[in-house]
Amino acid sequence: MKACCLLVSGPLLDSLRLRRRGLAGWIGYFILAFALAGQPLLAPLQGRGWASSEVFGIAPDPTAIATLGLLLLARGRLLPLLLQSPFSGAS
Repeated sequence: MKACCLLVSGPLLDSLRLRRRGLAGWIGYFILAFALAGQPLLAPLQGRGWASSEVFGIAPDPTAIATLGLLLLARGRLLPLLLQSPFSGAS
C-alpha cells in the first residue's frame, strides 16, 4: 500500500519531487547512501557472510532507512500523507 502511495503521488500526480538543498538534502543523501551501500557492508565487517547482509528491498531495516532518506529529500503537497509510511506497521 505504501509503495502504491509513493507511485501515485510521485510521477503520476506530479506532486512529489526529490529536490532539497541545504543541510536536509545532504542528510537525506547520506541516509539514502548508507541504506543502499553501507548497510549491506556491515555484515562482512562484523564477521558474517555476504548471505546474511541486509539489502534494501529485502530486509526491513535498510528499506525503512532508505525511505526516511527519500522523505528528507522530498517536497510536495502530498508529503505529509507519506511521512507516516516508514513508521507504520505492515499494511
